[in-house]
Amino acid sequence: NRRKISIISAITCVLFVMLVLGICIFNNDYRRAIRCYKEAKTEKIQSLYEDMGAKDEMKMCNYLDKKAQSVHDDFFDSKIDYQTASDKLQTIRQSYPADMSGTAFTNLNKEVTDLNESRINYSQAESSYTDSDYEKAYNFYDKVIAIDPEYQQAQDKITEIRPMVAKQYYEKAKSSFDNHDYTLALSRINSALEMDDQTEYSEFKDQCTQAKEKNDQEQEEKERAEKLLTEGKEIKTSKLDLVYQGASLTDRILPSNTNSAYVYQKCPEDSIFLDMVFTLKNTSDYNAGIDIVKDFSTSYGTKKYSQCNTYYSESGSTTVSYIFNSTSIVPLKEVTYHIVVQLPYEATATTDSINVSFKIDNQEQLLEFR
Repeated sequence: NRRKISIISAITCVLFVMLVLGICIFNNDYRRAIRCYKEAKTEKIQSLYEDMGAKDEMKMCNYLDKKAQSVHDDFFDSKIDYQTASDKLQTIRQSYPADMSGTAFTNLNKEVTDLNESRINYSQAESSYTDSDYEKAYNFYDKVIAIDPEYQQAQDKITEIRPMVAKQYYEKAKSSFDNHDYTLALSRINSALEMDDQTEYSEFKDQCTQAKEKNDQEQEEKERAEKLLTEGKEIKTSKLDLVYQGASLTDRILPSNTNSAYVYQKCPEDSIFLDMVFTLKNTSDYNAGIDIVKDFSTSYGTKKYSQCNTYYSESGSTTVSYIFNSTSIVPLKEVTYHIVVQLPYEATATTDSINVSFKIDNQEQLLEFR
């Protein structure tokens, strides 16, 4: 009996030791983390990392790497769809420790995302191809190749449809040309030539280039004509109406009334004024400032001038006054308005052109004198 009791005690001790060892082996932080992962308890896993040793943490990362690889492979083999793969990868991502350096997850996750985008682009490319929208199909196939340069089917499709895309660009270029949008026509025919260098396309590009150059020149002349000061031209602002009367070289700026004694502005010796004259009227209900000339510039021969003076004279007045920043006129008042630039006196003895530009209320004005 004693012998039996000894044997039973020994067996009991062994079983107890094995039980303790089993608990230690199968219920450590690493094993608990795996069970939590299978139950998608990612927050619990993060708390386990706080007390987990470096060795067990490394084992857990390796375990998660294998899980990520399995999801990656299943998606690549079309065993699972993207949403399922994305959900599984999200759980895996949340199960890693905060420092994921050295893990395979980032690359595997990117490959899954890229493949999904590539599949979507390829599907859209095929749909566009079926609809004969070759330009759109080309762009989608090109996106596929950007992600996966070895995608042979996409490469073959690109090669096949390049002439078709070129033809569509050519047709669109002709439509733009007929609508007189030569810039867009030129852009589209250049795109056609990038796809298929045909003589027909090159000849049409020359036609577009010539038409654009002519159109640009005509537009430039039109804009210049709109800016050019000609006698009787009206310039309107929110408060003022101006009418250009003309320009002349003079040695004095005279008031509107010279029938009796009057006060005028005399030009310094060895100089001459270029006097640009306007009638100016305040059309608003309030006083309006008349210091309105901005960005003034004059060129005479090789000389440049960036300053001018402005004067005004009221109707019937025997004086001409300098305009300051604070100068204003009352509603409905009409005055003679002078924009004056001082030039060398030699300007009176030459035929060199004098070109003036300035802005009134952001409206550019040009004077070509002589």
